[in-house]
Amino acid sequence: QHEVDHLNGHVFIDHLSPLKKNRAIEKLAKLRREKAREKKHRTS
Repeated sequence: QHEVDHLNGHVFIDHLSPLKKNRAIEKLAKLRREKAREKKHRTS
């Protein structure tokens, strides 16, 4: 099923409930913001 999902353009997050999907998206957004902040501080 895993390979079929990839061929059909589905990823792990597509199988999560709406609540868990939203939590994962928010966590990823937070990690991206923190990473961007770290990068900004290193270059300045």
